[in-house]
Amino acid sequence: MLISWGVRRRIIAQTTGFHAQSFPVKYLGCPLYSGRRKKSYFSAICTSVVNRVLSWKEKFLSYGGKLVLIRSVLFSMSIHILAASNPPKGILRILENISANFLWGASDFGPRVHWIKWDQLCKPYGEGGVGLQLLHHVFAAFSLKLWWRFRLQQSLWAEFMHLKYNSNLHPCYSEVCPGQSATWRRIIDVQVVAERNIRDRKS
Repeated sequence: MLISWGVRRRIIAQTTGFHAQSFPVKYLGCPLYSGRRKKSYFSAICTSVVNRVLSWKEKFLSYGGKLVLIRSVLFSMSIHILAASNPPKGILRILENISANFLWGASDFGPRVHWIKWDQLCKPYGEGGVGLQLLHHVFAAFSLKLWWRFRLQQSLWAEFMHLKYNSNLHPCYSEVCPGQSATWRRIIDVQVVAERNIRDRKS
């Protein structure tokens, strides 16, 4: 006897305790969605960072103190999203703008002038920066890590991705086709850079 989808959903909900929801939903702090990425799906991380900045508004902080908070608190709040999800570039720009506005402060007339570009601040100390990191560089580093895990195929996730997208080819010959997932496109985007920089470790 065939069981209708509605009955199946009720059985699954009673057995597992999980109930059906429509996309987008949040799982382990990351948005799950179907179709095109939208900035609105990632608005929660921007709201969290803004709220944290507002909690420091009444405190007197030097530029050095603000840099410590940006590096150790604000950026760390974004790490999980950058590692486990694929936010639009616009979200990264918003997060960096929040940090920049916090660093330079505001007056009764609005945000103060940013005397140094954010890209310059994110350079190493020896190049005139203050050692901050551009979020798209952090995102690229996590993407390279995902590519390496996929290439080695030493995890259940890597095996799944290989069977789904690349079952008959070596990882180096992987390509992106229309309709494939954002995570797959993410790791293929760094494929060439990753392979170019792989070196054999000599004993």
